[in-house]
Amino acid sequence: MTDGFLCFVAHHRYGPAHHSFPSSLYGKIRHSFIVFINAIVMLPELLHIISKFKVKVVVFYGFYYAPFALLVRALGKRGYLGQFTFQLQWSKAVHRLDRFNLMKVFWFTILHCFSGIITTTKTLWTRDGQVINNFEMIRHIVGRDNVQLIPGGIDPTEFEFIEPDQTLLSLKNQGYSIVICPRRLVKEKGVGYLMEAVPCVLKNRSDTIFVFTGDGPMKNKLTRRAVDLKVDGNILFTGNVPKRKYLSLLKTADIVVIPSSEEENFGMAILEAYCLGKPIVATRIGGIPTVVKEGETGILVQPADPIELAEAIVMVLGSSELRQHFSVKARKVVSRKFEITKVADSLLKAYGLC
Repeated sequence: MTDGFLCFVAHHRYGPAHHSFPSSLYGKIRHSFIVFINAIVMLPELLHIISKFKVKVVVFYGFYYAPFALLVRALGKRGYLGQFTFQLQWSKAVHRLDRFNLMKVFWFTILHCFSGIITTTKTLWTRDGQVINNFEMIRHIVGRDNVQLIPGGIDPTEFEFIEPDQTLLSLKNQGYSIVICPRRLVKEKGVGYLMEAVPCVLKNRSDTIFVFTGDGPMKNKLTRRAVDLKVDGNILFTGNVPKRKYLSLLKTADIVVIPSSEEENFGMAILEAYCLGKPIVATRIGGIPTVVKEGETGILVQPADPIELAEAIVMVLGSSELRQHFSVKARKVVSRKFEITKVADSLLKAYGLC
């Protein structure tokens, strides 16, 4: 804060940590309302901090803070919207830039409340293969000079002293391959499709253990489905674990699978896997293809397709040369594009602080 910069995050966690943003219209409205009320409660503290530390820039993580951005700007400060990406359901209504519609009017009104927009994702892929230019949509609405494309960043040094998980390491020493899915156990993360892919993988690679490192409302359903498919002996559910434990599990994996089926704007879990040199098998949905380079750092498959997902997993497990190739490329990508100091420098320039 000595340079007049404040990152303001007024976040209300919707239920337990493993729950995702609600999918129903009622749930989304309720969630946004609660977050908004939470921000109102924090408003006096925000104004106090702005005054005490002579803050120049406030960054809001959530478009529903638009009224507060207007207030910050009225005080002579700059209020930015950070890490904004159109959700796919919004994109379908907005991306026809030549047509007038109420969704575009809504976003024009909301986004112009901010001094500028930071987005992490240039393009978004839909389940039917359509590619939507998220960056150009935002630029069309707020103007070319008011939006910056800056990816999420990660600190590779955080991963230098992570030790392998001893339980998984013991399994590997017995000849097992480890496939990890670091996803919340909710529908949109595609974990159900990965479970359906497990029998297909085991037909070719019976020595494979699948580890689901998240938790969520689908856990009981997935557990029952594993029994029905007679693959429960090859499945481990860790539940929510501390971050260092999670990174130890990740470090021990042979492959990291990101099977998202509906939404995935960026995917920090992918960068975490990259820092540990892990090959990725992921779906071609949302912003994932902007992070996972096909044939360079991993394999991309069609969302909601267990057969194609299984084939990709078997292919990567069966080739140590391919895994090594992906591992080397992954670390280079992090160093070149996602290293935290480079991203931070870009953000400071975007905010006019250097």
